[in-house]
Amino acid sequence: MNHTDTTQPGPDDAAAALRGAEAARNAAERPHPAPVWYPPALGLLCAAGVSGLGIAPSHDAKGLILAGSALCALAFVSVIWIVQRRSGVAPWFPQQADGPAWRRWLTPLLPFVAATIVLFPYGAQGWLVAFGITNGLLIWVSSAQRRSRNLAAAA
Repeated sequence: MNHTDTTQPGPDDAAAALRGAEAARNAAERPHPAPVWYPPALGLLCAAGVSGLGIAPSHDAKGLILAGSALCALAFVSVIWIVQRRSGVAPWFPQQADGPAWRRWLTPLLPFVAATIVLFPYGAQGWLVAFGITNGLLIWVSSAQRRSRNLAAAA
């Protein structure tokens, strides 16, 4: 007995706790395919939100465009949260990603490179538009690839 006059957990309680922990670990390790609308939604929301920041300064309705960009950013985060919450498990970075290491490091740099090329002729606004579009496309493609890998692993 401890100081509050309650009994310590017994072997059955410990076994139940271990079974619960094992079930949670198994659920976390099991792939959870995202819905079919998830990759395009993420890509389009990113492209629209970031590109809107580049378009707004040169447009008459800049307040409306900036509000739309803010709504896209909020929707982007909300879509991620909704899909993760529905699966019951927040995914973590994979321990062993597919492909060579140089590809995993260089692929995220593609939007920066494309946007920097556009920076010189079109300035900062062009940079934002190019970055938004290329990053949205990269998010769409990588999310679709991850979804198809998870579907294959779940089958």
